[in-house]
Amino acid sequence: MSGLALHRVVQEGLTNAAKHAPGAAVSVAVTGTVRTYGSGWRAVRAAPPLRAWPPGHRARRARRAGAARRGSLTRRGAGDGGFVLEAVLPWNPRRRCRRADLGAGAGPARREVRKDLARAIWIPLALLGALGLLMVGVAAWTQAQSYLEPEDYARLRIGQSLNEITEDAEDWPAHPLDGPPRRIPAEPSGMDECRYYRSTVLAAIPVYRLCFVDGHLADRAKVP
Repeated sequence: MSGLALHRVVQEGLTNAAKHAPGAAVSVAVTGTVRTYGSGWRAVRAAPPLRAWPPGHRARRARRAGAARRGSLTRRGAGDGGFVLEAVLPWNPRRRCRRADLGAGAGPARREVRKDLARAIWIPLALLGALGLLMVGVAAWTQAQSYLEPEDYARLRIGQSLNEITEDAEDWPAHPLDGPPRRIPAEPSGMDECRYYRSTVLAAIPVYRLCFVDGHLADRAKVP
């Protein structure tokens, strides 16, 4: 902020020099110490000499700019017929050191860090989402492979062999479920084998249960 105030003081002084000493040579010097830095310039005019700070709002604005930074503003005439304005503003070493420590590449470096962080977060999330979609697809495909059409179930007759059942069905499932779902009634006694097929693709139950004895259908039911 001291640099901005210094810029305003120089700007207002040059404006006044151009207005009240047109054509005169103007010089600006900037010096600094550990605690302060400042600037000064001289407007020189041969005749008539300019020996007083010109009145007006620009003079007041320049003084306010210097005072705002707790510095000083000195106005004096020069021996060669010109006018000298000096502004001294305080140095802010802590603020300057912080900016210097950041360096010119701090902005791009911060952007790269943000990009790396975003990649570290979003890439695993994207992979996890893709894996979830794959699992859902596999589950849907597996369920479709064990789905028994209601029309095919309705045509089943007790005593049919498994070969006759598959030949009569329009689209017999590729394979039954791996086992009975949980919380379903116990299988009938005396059966050699019971197979389970999905009655709907969207739900685990109810299911169709087909039980066989000597390779022939002995019991069928929709459970539970």
